[in-house]
Amino acid sequence: MTRPLKKEAETTNLEVVTPSAIIVSEPVELVVIPGSDGQIGALPRHSKVISTLDRGLVDIFNDNKISSQIMIDGGIAEINETTVTILACLLYTSDAADERSSV
Repeated sequence: MTRPLKKEAETTNLEVVTPSAIIVSEPVELVVIPGSDGQIGALPRHSKVISTLDRGLVDIFNDNKISSQIMIDGGIAEINETTVTILACLLYTSDAADERSSV
């Protein structure tokens, strides 16, 4: 009896960038960002979008659950079929909520 192969989840490349550093650069299953017109969920093969961002949480999903969160204070996002790029001036990560990366 053969077992069905576990299908690997598709991913999109996420980059979160501040003027001073690249904070995140990793493959993710889904990222939800606080767009100025509402939440944007970006999966692999997403259509091309450029949006301004409001202050809010960026939810990063892996293994069908939130693997980390980043608080941003606005910015710009570019989404395409393979990549989500977030340009933010100020952010806080869930790993180090008291540390701050700024301009």
